[in-house]
Amino acid sequence: MAKKETEHVLFQDLPCGRNGKFHSAVLTTYSMDLLHFDSHLRNVLRRKQICSINIFADTDQMNKSLEYVSPLYMQSIGRDYCVTNVSAKGAFHPKINFFAGDNAAMVLIGSGNLTVPGHGKNHEAFTGFMVDEENDTHLPLVVECWNYINRLAKESGEFEKRRIAREIPENCTVLKDVADEVHHQLWKIANNLNAALLYNEKGSSILQQITEIIPLNDVTKVTIASPFFDEDGETLVTLADLCPNAQVNVLIQESCTLPPHKMKSHPRIKFYDFDETKRGKTTIMNYDRLAHVKLFHFVVDDTEYCIVGSANATKPGLGTLSHRGINEEFCVLYVSDQKNFLNVLGLNPKKSCTIQLQNIERKGAATDKKLHHCIELQSAVYQSQSITITYKLKEDLQDIYSLIIDNGIETSSYDFADNNENKFSIKVVLGKHSAMCYVCDSEGNLVSNRIFVNKIEQLDATNPSQASRTLNQFISQIESEGYEGMEITNVLASVMWSIVEESNEQVNTSHASGSSKKRDKGNLPEIDFNATQNNDMFSVLASKIDHSSRLVECIEESIRKKLKSLDDDLKEEEEEGNTEESNERTNDKDSDYIVISSHGYEQFAKSASNVLNEYCKLIAKRSEQMQERGIAIVTKDDLNFFCLSMFAAIEICGLNRMRYDFGDMNSMEKSYHQKKLYESLDRCLDRDCLTALEGFESFCNKFGKNLPDEEDYRNKAHRTMKYVLLYATVFYQYTLNRKLCGDKVNKACKSLIAKFGLPDMDKLQKEIEPLSQRYDSSVTFRQIQRTLKELNA
Repeated sequence: MAKKETEHVLFQDLPCGRNGKFHSAVLTTYSMDLLHFDSHLRNVLRRKQICSINIFADTDQMNKSLEYVSPLYMQSIGRDYCVTNVSAKGAFHPKINFFAGDNAAMVLIGSGNLTVPGHGKNHEAFTGFMVDEENDTHLPLVVECWNYINRLAKESGEFEKRRIAREIPENCTVLKDVADEVHHQLWKIANNLNAALLYNEKGSSILQQITEIIPLNDVTKVTIASPFFDEDGETLVTLADLCPNAQVNVLIQESCTLPPHKMKSHPRIKFYDFDETKRGKTTIMNYDRLAHVKLFHFVVDDTEYCIVGSANATKPGLGTLSHRGINEEFCVLYVSDQKNFLNVLGLNPKKSCTIQLQNIERKGAATDKKLHHCIELQSAVYQSQSITITYKLKEDLQDIYSLIIDNGIETSSYDFADNNENKFSIKVVLGKHSAMCYVCDSEGNLVSNRIFVNKIEQLDATNPSQASRTLNQFISQIESEGYEGMEITNVLASVMWSIVEESNEQVNTSHASGSSKKRDKGNLPEIDFNATQNNDMFSVLASKIDHSSRLVECIEESIRKKLKSLDDDLKEEEEEGNTEESNERTNDKDSDYIVISSHGYEQFAKSASNVLNEYCKLIAKRSEQMQERGIAIVTKDDLNFFCLSMFAAIEICGLNRMRYDFGDMNSMEKSYHQKKLYESLDRCLDRDCLTALEGFESFCNKFGKNLPDEEDYRNKAHRTMKYVLLYATVFYQYTLNRKLCGDKVNKACKSLIAKFGLPDMDKLQKEIEPLSQRYDSSVTFRQIQRTLKELNA
């Protein structure tokens, strides 16, 4: 009777501490189930707090997958994670799952693709190595694997190269400044256990590497498990010839789709039924399980050599003694004189095959044929309302070609012409949906592969730096628990500098990817630009950098959702006639007070002042830097941080004005502490908020001469002016120094209105209403209208 197993998801076993063990993942695969990854595996990784997810997949297999997938159903590809196509002479076939954290790295190497069968239903084999601050025994193997991945990244587009080859090592001490040393060397990883990495590379095949480590003349038994074989069994025969004193046992399923059905009988090669092994008898539900394990096991006296990984028993996989395999493969070779690897894996041969190999039809041969296109699209990146395509020409273009952009709802066509630079850019506005692109000839025939478009402005938010992760964790908390008020001051000051450092590093054209130069806290990185040579660069950068926008949007959306939820609950209770619950809920909403202790009134204004002071330092440093370097950029993050800093201060000093509660204090204590609290709040409004406003206005006038004419930038500018007017309204309504400081507020507001324009009033009214409800009408749209009249006067 077959033993039943529960379906197992590889990524669920990843170690995960309170703040996540790993922050980045680089995954390689031959085939990929896009919908399964997008809707399931991605979420498993996210729950492990992995933010930077990067995938390398075989170009031909990805192109086939995209024939059956609509971008409409792909929610996250190109926005939360990116997939890079890799071409090989044969197949891009390694199955590496590499994870990096601040002080740790782990790699899982095996036979399973990023598909439903590869992550649960098939018979697969995986092995792994890990390094952290407590144990670095596996470090040479982890580093060698990372160097292999790094070579893939450096052959990709500039964006993918930055994401993997630069951002991950910068945030992982294990991978910083690693050297690319000897390959395929045996390393001791435990008592009586050594390991080496095997992979095809220039001048070296996996088969050659095996002969250099294993004394094949002394091998007495070979066991091979593989789902696919050469048609004539050439690799099996070669291994038998290289091990002249060995019996070769081959595990094969009788349902094998690529058997060695033309192989001649060999006296030392015997075939066994995989399904009769201990491993083969395990079942999951009622699924027929494909034996997808790739294993090569050799016995020399008391020593065992066991190879697991991606390579099948084929010439493309293992290569020959004189030529590397045409496939990209990745395997691990273990050596031990105490381990019984076949017992551990449940793969001891038991029962001979009952069917003749010649009678097994070779069904999957057609899948070996590579697709041919005259254009190979390598990368598509979208930023600042422009898509840039990186491509290779496989042959001279003979026709008129069109680039097609498909978002699952509609397709758009643009003229495509080779410019001898292997890059092609078009102006286009993409909506919120994912999109793929490809090239067609004049008759509509596909002449390129399909690839998904990477949206840089959204993918940049997945940067694995500590600052970005802190911001993203705060956003996730708000999305799951709602925004309860005033939490932003605890997060903003700590991440503001770090995020702006990251943003400026991205625009630093002279930054060396391997640099390990340290900066003092509070010092922005050097940026070298020649204004005469970068006519459009500044507006592009201004619209590109946008790490912090999601936090502003998330807070505002959370407030809207909370109010809608309350309104829906009240409406439902009223319709049911349950006035008691309805009144209780209304009272709960109205009594959402902030309790002030007798010694705690100073903390509120102090928190607001701290954020504003950090913001003013930031603006001063940004101004100093751009003056020194001759740069004139007002980025989206410049606008976002102004909005966030002002919102944090306005919330404490103005919006919560009606919600401070002095608890059980007697009337004398209450009067004293009320006076002290509101004096401190007013000082912050009059002094710190105004200083921040004037600093931002001066910064924009100096460095915002040419603002980008781009929709998303205009939306950020609209939001900026909303918070300018919100501050002015709170100032006019509550401060006692209106006459003393009013002229300064008026001047700064008018200057910013001249720079960015007034926000759309209809849109502004819809945005202010939730804030007004959330904060007990401390600021209303009518009051903002009166503020505008004051400014016009």
